[in-house]
Amino acid sequence: MLLAGVKVLDLTRLLPGAYCSMLMADVGAEVLKVEEPGRGDYFRWLEPQSGGQSIYFQCVNRNKRSMTLNLKSGKGKAILLSLARKSDVLLESFRPGVMGRLGLDYDSVRRENPGIVYASVSGYGQDGPYRDRAGHDGNYLGLAGILHMTGEPGRRPVHPAVPLGDLAVGGILTAFAASAALARRSQTGEGQYIDISMLDGLASLLTVYAAEHFHDGREQQRGLNHFAGGSVANTVYETKDGRFLVLSIIEEKFWRNFCRAIGRTDLEGGDFLSVRHASLLGEEVQKTMRTKTMAEWIAALEGKETCCEPVNTPGEALENDHLRSRGMVIDIPHPALGRIRQVGNPVKAPGATRDRHLPPPGMGEHTQEILRGEGYSDTEINRLREEGVI
Repeated sequence: MLLAGVKVLDLTRLLPGAYCSMLMADVGAEVLKVEEPGRGDYFRWLEPQSGGQSIYFQCVNRNKRSMTLNLKSGKGKAILLSLARKSDVLLESFRPGVMGRLGLDYDSVRRENPGIVYASVSGYGQDGPYRDRAGHDGNYLGLAGILHMTGEPGRRPVHPAVPLGDLAVGGILTAFAASAALARRSQTGEGQYIDISMLDGLASLLTVYAAEHFHDGREQQRGLNHFAGGSVANTVYETKDGRFLVLSIIEEKFWRNFCRAIGRTDLEGGDFLSVRHASLLGEEVQKTMRTKTMAEWIAALEGKETCCEPVNTPGEALENDHLRSRGMVIDIPHPALGRIRQVGNPVKAPGATRDRHLPPPGMGEHTQEILRGEGYSDTEINRLREEGVI
């Protein structure tokens, strides 16, 4: 497995950090989820519940162990630092400054383990004018300019259906950064502090639009851009049965294939990439697409290389034969539910991921096991529990 032997301390809550540490756990990292006694990760308590846990908590916390630890207590802090000495990565998602007040910031942990990779995930980063602001995914999308471009011309902006900041930045980008820092450490022996801002990560997704803005100062208008559905060749069309197909073409050869497949060779010479001519060409394409059902068009376009696909519901996507064949739907054992079905790990490489997945842990399920490994007797562990340390 790609991260076999890597030990991760996950102090995060909610979605971004949980998704990050699950991606790392799926490819072999040993992830220990450290939770607040009595309360745990807030994600546990969201409805709907199944088997005593939120289905949302379950979907991003497989392959981890959990212990409870009061980081505000001196003994809790000492236990955390002891665990950090043997760990490779520490993930935290508190507001900037909180870990410093707890005496668990990077400098404090680095004194115990100079090789630690310490990643802080926050909305706006550890410095800058916005560092202390409260925020969630929609706020970052708005500030990054992404929300402005999403939707149809003349209509209000539309939220992307998935939380891009949480998953793409807090999850994937943080996992990438931590793995890159581990690669660097293997060469230098040195640890690393990583400051991940959800706003920064979303701003980095503006690369194509930024090139245009920096080139001539142009501002993008909602829906009037090729990548945002503004051209006739990169947009959504309704079919006879009220379903939709999405066309996503850049190359002329695929536009020709599409026009021939739908019986509209008269449209081949049209400026299919131009936003200015999209309404005229689009009306003709839409007229044709309404003559057949989605299933009929899928059959008609099969094998024609048209870059045209159905707009699936999430349920249809998860039942898709191709995704199933790629291992993107998995079943894992669960002590209360028998088996639960989840989305699999997208990393494909020989021996990269686990052969057998572990179920999401109960809150503090492994506390006693972890502390015994740290040399605590059962009597001492019971005392820590009575004192509210665990």
